[in-house]
Amino acid sequence: MIKLVASDLDGTIIGRDNTIFENNFKAISDINKKNIDFVICTR
Repeated sequence: MIKLVASDLDGTIIGRDNTIFENNFKAISDINKKNIDFVICTR
């Protein structure tokens, strides 16, 4: 069972213009609907 999804920001979730890619926005929404936590981890 997946309980948490963690992702980097730059080039993974957002593009060079600092906007969230549309397909990632939907994926994050789908994750939340399944009661799975989503966190950003970046350095």
